Amino acid sequence: MVDPAEFLTRFKPPVSDPGIITNSGAIKGFSIDFCDRLGLDIPVLGPATTAALKAALPPFASLDNPLDVTAQVLRDLTIWTRSATALLDDPNVGSLCVPVVPGSPKLAMDKVQALLPTILASGKPTMIAALGDEFPIPPEFIAAFRHNGIQVLRSPERALRALAHATAYGKRLAQLRGKARVIEAPSLPRPGRPPLCCFPFESRRDGSRTSSDCRPRAVAAAPLRRGSMSDHVYSITEIVGSSQSSLDDAVRNGIKTAAQTLRNLEWFEVTQIRGHIVEGDVGHFQVCMKLGLRYERK
Repeated sequence: MVDPAEFLTRFKPPVSDPGIITNSGAIKGFSIDFCDRLGLDIPVLGPATTAALKAALPPFASLDNPLDVTAQVLRDLTIWTRSATALLDDPNVGSLCVPVVPGSPKLAMDKVQALLPTILASGKPTMIAALGDEFPIPPEFIAAFRHNGIQVLRSPERALRALAHATAYGKRLAQLRGKARVIEAPSLPRPGRPPLCCFPFESRRDGSRTSSDCRPRAVAAAPLRRGSMSDHVYSITEIVGSSQSSLDDAVRNGIKTAAQTLRNLEWFEVTQIRGHIVEGDVGHFQVCMKLGLRYERK
């Protein structure tokens, strides 16, 4: 989940599925199969997009999504620019994935010059997948995109998987947006009548918690004490939780360890997500958090 987490720190979650543009026919076929396994829909391009691509690409090119710009881009770099512009202008396309073979240092930077201004002008979320693990990529190629907030990965599989997670998240947010959230407030305490209280979370046997089991329950009303107050005062401390398996476990490990020595932990806030890299892979997930400790009243 590190790749989609980084992606979502750079862009708003896309609410439509991606357009895919590549200079490799093999990657086009791979992308179709992999998107199908991920459940990531590949949007059909609109008539205006198809017309723009027809004007930009050679007659033998297939005008569909994923789009193979063909080997003609070696002779005409503007094919990159015009093709990317056409896909990004399509209202059905919510983001762009560019699995690209960078090539030599000069060819790689030519692709940056052809793609970067168009991507930045569109404002749509974009991810670059640099192909060819066995060949070194010019550092300036990666730096040019990342400096402008565009993520660069070394695998189209990782890029498409990250886009699938980010798009699913964006669609879910869009579904929830505008829906009023029903809040079940507890009834006022009355003599001889316990109030109804809705607990927002319920623990499962395995220790996890769920909000789907929220329901009203009767609880005994605590006697009111003179001078009692509902306002609380908190102290804030910062910790970093870590885990080899996931960000969620990193959060839970940090809180469980802190709870062994700190009293009255009430809430936490994630302030930063980072990780430790070991031999080109994620060795540890690290989550920086602020913890709220409630002061006790005398």
